[in-house]
Amino acid sequence: MKKNRPIIYIVLPMVMVLGLHITQGPGWFNNLFEDKTTYRGLASVDLMEAFDIDEGGLRELDFTRNRAFKIPSLYMYPNYFFEDVLTVTTDPRSVCIQCQGGIRPGEVVAFRFPGNNKKIGFGRVLGFPGDEIEIKNKEIFINGQVEELAPLQNGNSKINLINFAYFKSNIKGIVYVIVKDPDKKEKTSYQLQKIPPGHFYILADNRDHSIDSRALGPIPLGRIIGVEIGMSNQTRVEKTLSRLKPRD
Repeated sequence: MKKNRPIIYIVLPMVMVLGLHITQGPGWFNNLFEDKTTYRGLASVDLMEAFDIDEGGLRELDFTRNRAFKIPSLYMYPNYFFEDVLTVTTDPRSVCIQCQGGIRPGEVVAFRFPGNNKKIGFGRVLGFPGDEIEIKNKEIFINGQVEELAPLQNGNSKINLINFAYFKSNIKGIVYVIVKDPDKKEKTSYQLQKIPPGHFYILADNRDHSIDSRALGPIPLGRIIGVEIGMSNQTRVEKTLSRLKPRD
């Protein structure tokens, strides 16, 4: 004869549900399935997806909350080299627009290309929702303020690729190093555009040899995978500046 289950098995779940209803409010159940785009669309990130390794992509190394990628290109040169490991956090508190400690100007992010979940890009966040971005002859203007560039000279000729011009950039108080290719003449200007709600304008440090918001447009919040951690951006920039000097 089948034994009846103790009544505690029936009562306990009911008590737990009632407790959630009281402490979290009547909308607690719906919150379990809410749209996570306000947290950069973490719900759309499949942690077990294998990415293609192609130009401008990233090769995934692990599937933890802090996710590591090996960079197979020079899109972020000179601060990031080929085969450098970029580690990002997908913590919702770090990857939202208005959260304290959320994304800040100049931070490096990994993101999925719009319309292509297998294509991963990376770059530096320069434009936020509501900002106006314009590019004139390779000069970046954010809300009418031009990106401050101080010419630098590369002290190591062995890694001075195709006669790049090096600059220390300062925009919104964030300092980092970029490179430009003086021989790259095509498509040097982009018309003024206002960044729509929930989007970011992302540029790579290797300005003339990369795919970023100039080609893709502003990147939706839900396409951003995470923000760099590990070897911090500041440490990378300091390392880069240590082998560069102001140009005469």
